[in-house]
Amino acid sequence: VGCSQNEEIEKAGEKAKINFGAVVSNATRANIVNNADFKSFKVYGYKTATKIGPDVTLGEFMPGVVVNKKDVNKWEYTSGPYYWPTTGFVQFFSVSPEQTLTVTTNYPHFDYTVGEIGDQKDLLAANLIDKNKDAGDLQLPFCHLLTQVNFSIKGEVGFTYTLTKLELTGVKDQGTFTFDGSKTAGTWTEVKVSATPTVYAYTGSVELISNADADVSNLDQSTAALFMLLPQAIAADAVKVKVTYSAKVTEEGGNGQ
Repeated sequence: VGCSQNEEIEKAGEKAKINFGAVVSNATRANIVNNADFKSFKVYGYKTATKIGPDVTLGEFMPGVVVNKKDVNKWEYTSGPYYWPTTGFVQFFSVSPEQTLTVTTNYPHFDYTVGEIGDQKDLLAANLIDKNKDAGDLQLPFCHLLTQVNFSIKGEVGFTYTLTKLELTGVKDQGTFTFDGSKTAGTWTEVKVSATPTVYAYTGSVELISNADADVSNLDQSTAALFMLLPQAIAADAVKVKVTYSAKVTEEGGNGQ
């Protein structure tokens, strides 16, 4: 009889199948993907003899299992089934969209470069650490890893403004994310400007007719105006916003006369 994860059971009548669920946090970061439209993810499980730590080797156990949403609170995977090992622990990690994990000892990590405008994704990640056969059904808590930046137009009463371009320069678009077992899944390091920096530019035509101080036009009504950024510290004058717009008087006797 060959050895596999499905045979690491105490007795045939005591199998404990590994089951998954998922929930997407309502964080203030790039909150685009939510529970309603999150329908599939791929999870990696690694077996360890002891709890995870700096010198603990991660042994492949569930090699990228696709989990699909079948109903509001029902998730299923088509491969397997997979059963809990009788000893040790299992470490679970997931990223959506899927990324290539670097795995040796301790926590895995992956490198990421933000996509061009129009092809940017809401990057989610989850981890569950030191789980064993007593864990029951697993609920993966996905967190948003990127920051969403939106812009709006506000101007002097009596003018009509037309914005045709908005561009960010000096933004860091590349980094390494390392899982750490926390509720926020992990941390970003080595955040920098890539060799071919992502172009953060909105081009189009957004108009604001300013008849009152409260009048405003939001660029985020267009998906092309949503800028997804890596969380980053910004040095003074490192990031610049360049705006191309025109303005004309629309109210005689107002502020714009």
